Amino acid sequence: MRIASALLVMLLTVQARLAAQEGTVVRSIKFEGNQALTEDELRAVLLTYETGWSGEEIFGSEPYYFSRDVFQTDLENLVAEYQHEGYLWARIDTAIVRADDAGETSTIVIRISEGRAFTVDSVLVVAPGDTLWSAVFRQAWPSVAEESVVRNGVRFRDDDVTADQERITDTFTSRGYAYVKSEHSFDVDTSRARVSLLWTIIPGPLCRYGPITISGNERVETSLLQGKLRFAEGDVYSSEQLEDLQRDIYALGQFQAVLIRPSLGSGQEPRIPVRIAVQEASRTKAEFGVGYGAEEQFRAFVELKRLGFLGGARTLTLYAKHSSLTPIDVSLTFGQPDFLWPKLILYVRPYILFEEEIGYSVNRYGGDITLERRFFQIFLTSLTYSLEQVRTPDEQALAAEDPSTYNKSALGLSLTLNSATPVFDPERGWLNALRLFYTGLPPSPEVSFFHGLFDTRRYDRISDNTVLALRAKIGNIWPLTEDEFVPPEERFYAGGSYSVRGYSRNMLGPLDETGSPTGGLSLAEASVELRISLAGSLGIVSFLDAGNVWEQTLTYRLDEIAYAAGVGLRYDTPVGPVRFDAAKSLTDGGIPWQFHFSIGQAF
Repeated sequence: MRIASALLVMLLTVQARLAAQEGTVVRSIKFEGNQALTEDELRAVLLTYETGWSGEEIFGSEPYYFSRDVFQTDLENLVAEYQHEGYLWARIDTAIVRADDAGETSTIVIRISEGRAFTVDSVLVVAPGDTLWSAVFRQAWPSVAEESVVRNGVRFRDDDVTADQERITDTFTSRGYAYVKSEHSFDVDTSRARVSLLWTIIPGPLCRYGPITISGNERVETSLLQGKLRFAEGDVYSSEQLEDLQRDIYALGQFQAVLIRPSLGSGQEPRIPVRIAVQEASRTKAEFGVGYGAEEQFRAFVELKRLGFLGGARTLTLYAKHSSLTPIDVSLTFGQPDFLWPKLILYVRPYILFEEEIGYSVNRYGGDITLERRFFQIFLTSLTYSLEQVRTPDEQALAAEDPSTYNKSALGLSLTLNSATPVFDPERGWLNALRLFYTGLPPSPEVSFFHGLFDTRRYDRISDNTVLALRAKIGNIWPLTEDEFVPPEERFYAGGSYSVRGYSRNMLGPLDETGSPTGGLSLAEASVELRISLAGSLGIVSFLDAGNVWEQTLTYRLDEIAYAAGVGLRYDTPVGPVRFDAAKSLTDGGIPWQFHFSIGQAF
């Protein structure tokens, strides 16, 4: 229920001077007097839109022709939008449409008087019910109140009331009250511009699961799906359990669609049957792609996946990729969900990887075994054992003390806490990743070191069209052999498209006598980036990067930090933004501008 429907008095004064005739092309729409809502937010409400000369003449965009009736509806919608945002006395002071001398195009200027924002005076709750319900309510309500958006002193917004209503419903349907209803009413004090909110929660009966049926699976055994159930017929009903079940079944990777349907009857029957309907995906999946980046240059990949390999939810995936940095990257991965314990996934992967990096060239032949477990949807953990042989194809490029062939045996731990959303172009949330691994286990103890790297990122939408992105990364390697040998492919490097962008790839840090990067044992980097959305899918960014790599372990010298600043363009696509960045070193004026082109944000 929108607050507008709860108010008996609404003020809408529109003095429209429409000098244009019907059918003129709308060239621009401008707003005056708006402070609480941005122009983009206001334009999103309008049916009327502007058509620029370039869009019409160059790109062939269909022009929009002015309509008095549509525009009158737009003005009403603008006032309604302000009311939904808590500005109940908002009005349109003037709305002027000016036509050009030829009467072909028009410019619209809308002046808004926002008025005073209404704020929340109090939030009360009434929850009548039996003794059991009262106990459940007393236990659950404090956390609901703590997470509520509508609270004393904040601006009253319709969307916040809706969000709190959904939170209340989710809380109690997850505790057995499948038919709970949360109703609200308002008391509006117009003289003080204050709103009091009263919640009335009607629980309905305590519900339990009825019969549970599974349908749609032909190749995948029913027992595999039953193994994902964390409840049984007769247990207390929980909507949260059903959501978890849907995610767990999807995570098997065997299904195109998964529907969990509780049968909620109009008679509020306390026993709720649950139907699990699945649609199996094709047993064989094939993906391929080509692209170009400033660092990898031309790249191509192909991935073939076989579902139900050896029965059950097992998978077998063949992956192959080629680029200038990895001429050969081929792996075959066997996946086993629910290995030993629920939600624990086993991966076994042999691989061949040839790297042609700036600073080193190696051919890697090996394999790894990984155990992976996800907690709470945002916390991913993995434990990996790897064994590989590394060969250097160009022995003349080696340092005198470095071997041309060596074996590595390592155990690694990876912890990732990721609440950043959306996935391909985050606008809010955190990403924290910690990677630790020890190399030197039997049967290859001759190469031994400990490696640690922590990467943290923060994303905040600070305005309607601007995202502030922050990143910090620190790493260290401890050599554990007498000769302190750390393979070049394991050392830290800085500079490039995903690092300090005022330097070319790997060129920030220690260099040998020929000017080639040698990598280091200590790394520190940080970045701040403003991402601003423009019209349509286009955006711009400005950024400042800082960092360096040091040859010795546990060495971080602030006076040696290198800085770079730059600007960039972004064009949104379904798989992430196409990115073009131009950056200049602020530390070394002799380094030319660096240009980076790729898909996906820098971080």
